[in-house]
Amino acid sequence: MAVCAVSGFTAFAFLECAFNLNLSFESFLLTFFAGQVFLFCVQAPVNAAVLRAVKQHERPLACSLVTVCIHLLGDVPTPPLFGFVLERVTASNQSETKDNPNGVPTPNDWRVTLAWFTTALCFASFVWGIGAGYIWRLNGHSGDGEGGERPEDEQSDSRCLEEEVSVPFLADDDDDAAGSDRL
Repeated sequence: MAVCAVSGFTAFAFLECAFNLNLSFESFLLTFFAGQVFLFCVQAPVNAAVLRAVKQHERPLACSLVTVCIHLLGDVPTPPLFGFVLERVTASNQSETKDNPNGVPTPNDWRVTLAWFTTALCFASFVWGIGAGYIWRLNGHSGDGEGGERPEDEQSDSRCLEEEVSVPFLADDDDDAAGSDRL
């Protein structure tokens, strides 16, 4: 989770620079690209945490549910919400200046709206940081400089999540010739 916190905040910094600074097009692309790379670095630790949190036979379902949640909470509501905020920013800027009578968003309106949406990365980084601190304390680091080992019976063991799963049609059973009919 610490990787998520650091990557998320670094992505936020690069994307805010890309959207708010008056950069040449090439500089904008490089800064935006760096922000996107750090943003994509967040996904792998999240998937690893999900995979470690469930039993082995539930991992495909867990990964697919994470993908569905990402789409339901991110991809689905974001375009209408972004359009709503962009319209409000454009309307507020239009009332301040009479330069844009048609209500068409200006490049500055787009920058302001993108910057507002990028600030969500700060909140996410903060939450990941809290989670990383919580995991750090669970692993026996008390925060007083003594990162002592926990007793062996208290250590978390991921083997308890891995259970043997017998799949009937994959079993090597010579006396059950009808097993192939179950497919």
